[in-house]
Amino acid sequence: MSNRDTNVSVQADPTEKELIEAVSYDILDCSQSAGLKHIAEQFYRQVAGDIHPRAIRDEKVDVQALLNGNLEPEDVDEKYRMDGDSPAQIPTADGGLQVTPTPSSYTPTYTPQDLATTGAELTWDELTDAIGQHWSDDLEIHEDRVRSSGDVEIVGDGKYSDDPYALRASKKPVAKILAGILRSNGDVVPEKLVEAKILQYTEHQISRADESEGRRYKKSEYKRLLVKKGHLVPHPDPLRDEYYTSEAAAKERFAEEVKETIADLVEKTWVLDPTEHVQQTGIAVKENAEQWVRDLAEFRQGLGFLHTLLEDDDWSDRLSELDDPLGEWPNAKVAAGKTYNQMLSEYVYVNQWARFAAADAVLELEDDELLEDDLLRDDEWVPVRPDRPSEPVFEWVADRDKPLSPQAQIAEVSNKL
Repeated sequence: MSNRDTNVSVQADPTEKELIEAVSYDILDCSQSAGLKHIAEQFYRQVAGDIHPRAIRDEKVDVQALLNGNLEPEDVDEKYRMDGDSPAQIPTADGGLQVTPTPSSYTPTYTPQDLATTGAELTWDELTDAIGQHWSDDLEIHEDRVRSSGDVEIVGDGKYSDDPYALRASKKPVAKILAGILRSNGDVVPEKLVEAKILQYTEHQISRADESEGRRYKKSEYKRLLVKKGHLVPHPDPLRDEYYTSEAAAKERFAEEVKETIADLVEKTWVLDPTEHVQQTGIAVKENAEQWVRDLAEFRQGLGFLHTLLEDDDWSDRLSELDDPLGEWPNAKVAAGKTYNQMLSEYVYVNQWARFAAADAVLELEDDELLEDDLLRDDEWVPVRPDRPSEPVFEWVADRDKPLSPQAQIAEVSNKL
């Protein structure tokens, strides 16, 4: 008996019968049996993706979690999937596993140099074999070597397993492939590029009915996995939505950035005094405060960077391993702490409206990113001048019929000097 000899009968009321006929005869132009199969396959693909139906029937998978969106088909153990790295291990009636046989094949070996240079697309087997042999912090993969989702051959209801070049829904090797591609873009990459590359190479795997939610999940899940596995290291500066593309890149670039930040803060204290700023730039702050406020914002970002490094245990430990760029202290952690405390003690005496404009209008800091000293000193509002009573800066900005725009905030600083 062939696989198609099984008959399935359906009981339907008159309205349901008309629905089945409309779908089959008028929409799909096929028989009722073919129409019902199409509907079932389409719904199953949307909910369960490439999970083998027997795994659902034998309760190997949490169906309710799939329906609620708390479990993605690609999160299910690969042995229960039909498009995994290896043939699906289909649960049998006696609880065992039936492995679908596949013909043997030969996969050529590609060197790290091959992967890093432009050339023909590699198949999934070729890519996984290459990263299995050569994976390291230095491995790069040229984008030409990997098929984009837009070029993947899709058949039926989203099935792509017949395309040997398509990335499979196997997270660990895909994460390494994505990391290799991102490294080819430099030691530091913006978060937007990370998200764009994730979708560029995995969007064909999305099986959710709500595709926008599927894309959101792909970006979130692969960013999480890339960081968890150490393939990407989030930049410690809270105002830079960037990632180091390897642990080695993080160590090298981090050391350079700490040295540059400490040096800039020490050398540019003239930014804190509007009179000295005029002498350095030739721009009259009373007439146009924009350049001064933007330079203050750059100084403030340096303070925020050091603050994060000192407060975060992991980055603080990394600081301890670096030499002091000033050549005065035991290590970079001590130097960063000394520099931060000294520069912050001077920064809090800068005009409070200018500090707020730097934090709000230029850096666009969220409430949880503000340092207390952005607006306060010793829990008191900092006066503009000792002989002038202070007024709450938030009232100046927000408690009005129309809150000041960022550009208006910057312009108003001239009137507050």
